[in-house]
Amino acid sequence: MLQGSTFIIASVFFVKIVGIFRSAIIARTLGPWDLGVLTIFTSITDIALQFAILSIPFALAKYVSEYQFKNREKASKIIYNSLWMMMILGFFLSVILFVSSGFISNFYQEPRLSFYLKLYAVFMLLPVFQHGLYSILQGFHKMKQISIYNMTTSIFGLVVIFILATKYGLLGVIISSLVIIVFIIILSLFGLRKVFVEENISIEHKFDMSIIKTLLIFSVPLFISAMIFRPANLFVNTIIFDSLGPDELGYYRIAFTIFMIMMMIPSSIQVPLLPLFSEANSRSKKDLKTFTTAVFKFNALIMLVISSMVILFSGPFVKIVYGQQYLQSINILAIFGCASFFNAMGTIFYTSIIGRGKTVLIAIMSALQALILVILSFLIIPKYGLIGASIIYIFTGIASLSIYLIYYSASKNISLTDVGVRGSLTSFIIIGLTIPIILVDFTYPFWMGALFALGIFAVIYFMLEKQEKTIINNMITGFMLLFK
Repeated sequence: MLQGSTFIIASVFFVKIVGIFRSAIIARTLGPWDLGVLTIFTSITDIALQFAILSIPFALAKYVSEYQFKNREKASKIIYNSLWMMMILGFFLSVILFVSSGFISNFYQEPRLSFYLKLYAVFMLLPVFQHGLYSILQGFHKMKQISIYNMTTSIFGLVVIFILATKYGLLGVIISSLVIIVFIIILSLFGLRKVFVEENISIEHKFDMSIIKTLLIFSVPLFISAMIFRPANLFVNTIIFDSLGPDELGYYRIAFTIFMIMMMIPSSIQVPLLPLFSEANSRSKKDLKTFTTAVFKFNALIMLVISSMVILFSGPFVKIVYGQQYLQSINILAIFGCASFFNAMGTIFYTSIIGRGKTVLIAIMSALQALILVILSFLIIPKYGLIGASIIYIFTGIASLSIYLIYYSASKNISLTDVGVRGSLTSFIIIGLTIPIILVDFTYPFWMGALFALGIFAVIYFMLEKQEKTIINNMITGFMLLFK
């Protein structure tokens, strides 16, 4: 299990590193203006895709995993009904997106958006189908196989984007995304064919309203939480696009892309922990409290190092990877480095809540986060520009993390008296509230940043208990064995 989890974590880091190079190719090829247009395009299409899949892939993975051993016939029905639900929803959403593309283009005063949205709408069923196939593989616990597919796709995508973006610009980037999805679908179909033979699964082509109802009961609260936050991000992007200009949104996109990559790292690490949260919850509150506190400190250890490195090296990183034309992204990225800590710590509670089956609570928290984000965006961005746009994610992260901690402390599911929890929170709250005020040029020498990050790692490491240090040492050892 340790080797499997370590491989997944290592693959996530690999994919994210390749993702940075891919974003650099796109940024250097398009320039700030077209990168801003691409940001609006991806925000709109992402919302349309979420409506199409309705968070059904989460339910599909959960119930396939649950029924693959005790009721294979029901697992087969779940696969069939889930895929057809998503495809039907995807068709309707593609028609709506196609018809509304002209209105959206006029709203943003960008004529090219209409054609790009129509192109995506025509092929929208492809990403819908791809999400369904991946969730089936996840349900059969083929996480290592998915990791291999992700690494293969990341390399393939890097080559495709370089060729098409260089030749066709923004249109090439959009076409390349569709080509990559087709490649993922082909890999997934080959993988599923092997899985179905091994598991002796035959798909029963029959609609079952009871299964559809079960899927919707589980997935709708998750869909609401996803849909609440995505329009809030689109709202932020729209304010920047309209009030500051597409080129300013391009600068913002660079910093936000790195921010999302930082957020994906702890999120991916939490995936193997989901069944452990469920197991701890089923045993006793004491076990859940001990486990949640330990995971919180471990996550803090990782994010303090990652966030600190991003803060300290945002200047040279942007100059080397993205070029001189994106210098305005440096301070924004440094602030997002602070925000990543608070937002990433919330992923622990997100995973824990799913493990406890309280999806409605996730929807409520997402709504609260979105409300804070929209209000702060409306008040701060027009006055403080891109700096204000990045600072609001610090405030949103601190607010949501505080609510999670108060809730978990009140329900006695985490120990706020633990020195590691208090130390990690206190140290980064000081950094998070100080950095946006100072706004210095973050171009420190490499050795200074390395010593600073190592110092933070050492402080938090010595705050851990003996058992937790053993777990971390084993994970580091397993990670190093991959490169032996």
